[in-house]
Amino acid sequence: TRAAAAANAAAARGGYSPPPGPSADWLRIEGCDVLLPPPTEPVRGIVHFVGGALVGLFPRQAYGPLLEAVADAGYAVVATPDPQLVGFDHGEAARAVAWKYAAAAAVLRRDYGVSDVALPVFGLGHSLGAKVLLLAGADAN
Repeated sequence: TRAAAAANAAAARGGYSPPPGPSADWLRIEGCDVLLPPPTEPVRGIVHFVGGALVGLFPRQAYGPLLEAVADAGYAVVATPDPQLVGFDHGEAARAVAWKYAAAAAVLRRDYGVSDVALPVFGLGHSLGAKVLLLAGADAN
């Protein structure tokens, strides 16, 4: 993992420096791109991320450095790409994103011990993604 690589490199050089190449160990859970903090970091909360129209379909590629910095700060990142982000029915996009997030959160609780019930959950969106998160949060279902 990236934490182990960083620890090995730091030990070899006598100090910390990030490992070369991609620093993130992304997971694909229930259609979401998920990034957990390094094992040396306690999980401080969960960030539910939704990107903008079109690029929101590829959060790792379009927003990778930002989301990796969030994870490195101790937050589990759940990025929810969905084809609805290119349509005009933003209410449907909000429902689709909310369902995907809920499914991924259940797996995180069950398999990784990261609980969206016990930890704060923050929404982070870019452009249309911010609107979709707002609509999802306002939906009573």
